[in-house]
Amino acid sequence: MKVATVNAEYLAPPTIVVLRGPEAGLNDWQREISLTGPERALVCAIPNGTAGLPVALAKPEREQVTGYVCAGVNCLPEVVQISDLTAILSCIIYALRCVSWLNNRSWVSQLALKLLMENTMKTALIIAAVLMAFTGTASANQALAQKSGCSGCHQVNKKVVGPGYKDVAKKYKGNAKAEEHIAGVIHNGSKGVWGTMPMPAQPQIKPDDAKALAKWIMSL
Repeated sequence: MKVATVNAEYLAPPTIVVLRGPEAGLNDWQREISLTGPERALVCAIPNGTAGLPVALAKPEREQVTGYVCAGVNCLPEVVQISDLTAILSCIIYALRCVSWLNNRSWVSQLALKLLMENTMKTALIIAAVLMAFTGTASANQALAQKSGCSGCHQVNKKVVGPGYKDVAKKYKGNAKAEEHIAGVIHNGSKGVWGTMPMPAQPQIKPDDAKALAKWIMSL
């Protein structure tokens, strides 16, 4: 293993998400995490009644699913709402983007990790808000894309049924009317732009929401 890799693992250990609760509910949480979590996240979904767990994974059993976000052996407090957990994961994603964009991996990584390991949920959510403001991208728009059903055909980094959001942003980069065009496509649909598969119209998405989604896509 290269020294640079070891250093990166030390400064920003892989994110580990431990889920505990009824098996049926675990599937829903895992699905949400797959849509929002960082690529390096390791998800451990442990149904109630599982025996012989190591100390790090032996979280309390609850009647509803609970989650723990950890970096290495350090974990934030128990999370009881999936929205809180995805907010924390968004914090991690934007922190890593800051590392990449600023190209100063040493102090940024250490700062991101230090902030992440604060002991209260409130602090973690404040961190997420600050980092999102710093990068200029609102995670609320990603949540809006999921709520609007866009994630069934599109993902940020890869093609599913339709193109990845980053591919769309790349295609229209430098186009002054890109956001207006994309908002129109979201609302009215299109054919033949990305192959034979048409983009179905989404008239249920409000015009202002379509504009917000288009702006977010072009920011990627």
